Amino acid sequence: MIEMKHATVLFVALLMIAGPLASISDETMLEEIAPSHTNKNEGPFVAISENTLRILKQDGTEGNQDDFIIKQTVMDANGNTYISGNLAYDSLLLGDLPIINLNDAINRVTIHHSPVIAKMAPDGQWLWATVPIPTTGDACGNTPLSQTNGAIMGIALSHDEEELAVVGDFEGCYTLQNQTLLASGDGENGLVFKLNSTSGDLHWMVNIAAQVSSISLPMVRLNAVHFSSDDATVFIGGTYIGSLPSSLASGGTDLHSDNPGDAYIGILSAEDGSEILQRDSCPDNDAGDTGETCGVGSDENIASIELNDGEVFFFTQARGPSTPFTLFGSDEMSTSSIGKFQSYAWSINENSPYQDVGSSAITFGLDDDAHYLVYGSAAMNGVVYALIQTGSPLAWEMVVGDATTNTSVHFTSDTPSIMPYGMVQGSGTDTYVVYATDQPADYSIVSNDGTTLATQNLSGDIGFLSVESNYTEFIELNGEFDAYQNGMAVAGNQHHVSLFGQFTPVNKAAVFAYDNDGDGIPNMQDLHINLNANLD
Repeated sequence: MIEMKHATVLFVALLMIAGPLASISDETMLEEIAPSHTNKNEGPFVAISENTLRILKQDGTEGNQDDFIIKQTVMDANGNTYISGNLAYDSLLLGDLPIINLNDAINRVTIHHSPVIAKMAPDGQWLWATVPIPTTGDACGNTPLSQTNGAIMGIALSHDEEELAVVGDFEGCYTLQNQTLLASGDGENGLVFKLNSTSGDLHWMVNIAAQVSSISLPMVRLNAVHFSSDDATVFIGGTYIGSLPSSLASGGTDLHSDNPGDAYIGILSAEDGSEILQRDSCPDNDAGDTGETCGVGSDENIASIELNDGEVFFFTQARGPSTPFTLFGSDEMSTSSIGKFQSYAWSINENSPYQDVGSSAITFGLDDDAHYLVYGSAAMNGVVYALIQTGSPLAWEMVVGDATTNTSVHFTSDTPSIMPYGMVQGSGTDTYVVYATDQPADYSIVSNDGTTLATQNLSGDIGFLSVESNYTEFIELNGEFDAYQNGMAVAGNQHHVSLFGQFTPVNKAAVFAYDNDGDGIPNMQDLHINLNANLD
């Protein structure tokens, strides 16, 4: 992650939820540093340092904190966090890295964003950043710089943690590390590129462009990406409008959307980004008959992708039409709530030869007369989760869906204000849902069959709910996050968790540690406790 994944602005926190501190590059920083934020349960999360993440105007003063929007983050086993974000107007300063200026520095005048990919170490130091540069000239068809803009929406780390895949959309012409990519046609192109995770060096980048059809102008927007188990292929997803011809010499499938658009699934070679397969949510019109539609007024979008035990799960949002509709060849589904979004999942076997997407929808047992938005997803301990928000912007409730059992758990309240922002894996088999609340409230935690699992008063700005405890155990962080109002991106491993969101008006980055001995000071004693705990 809604626009698929929430806009997230300018707070960075790094937490450790279990395990040794050996991956911290400077262990001296762990000694005798007082916390700047507290855990209301007198539990383990305390601040240990601050680092620089700043937005600057051209005169060097502080810029607007929403001019750099972080869309998604991932973390490797060593605690390094990789961010995908988009910068507009102002300049971006990440620690000691060279300042990033995509407008004035290249005489570009525009209000639009451009992508930024960066890597942060577990001690808060920025290691590298790579930026596609808006470009003009003969190689770009002399496209004006002001007409080049793009947005990164998703990022994935390969299973060997050596590569990153990034997806989004763009118009105009970009140059990234001496490779130039010119958008085709009049609308947005899908953008995919692969980087080396250690250095940020570019391996390849490709565009996916739709063509004008008889019913619509072309557009491709990509939101989600995931590597296959062997890292040989890359699964991508999003939405498109128009006609999308296959690039394969033979055996490919040409796609044709209805109006206002179909969900798009692509499988690419991780070696060079070439097409292996493409599918959409309305196969009825892919033979070229634009008169066939899968639902009047329904538009669909792939919001997130997960991989588990040989299956690839595509989490899909569909805006409810006024008539029954079908997706991926499913039986007719209906909703009486015109314009409301529904959340589903479909799966496909990850191994070639690829079969068609299964026509049976995973519905999570959700009521089709409500409003459900997929925020994100996770695959942990053999379970594939969907994080879903329901309600309205003034009263959001949270749903945790289980795609493996086609069930869900709802967090309901008379005065709801709770948003899901991610899931993290603790030490061993612990799994936590990361959430934010706007105000204290009593929540009933209810399964989709009506069984009440627990009742909790949740009041922390950011909280961690234990899945294994049936959501009866939780940790809350208090501080100046305001994550509910401003969004947050979450990434983690068994030792660390990073949170990116709004922190303070001066756009600081904070680092947190797991304080096992409960003294409020992260130090070497916590390391010893972690080691002993792991040996028991």
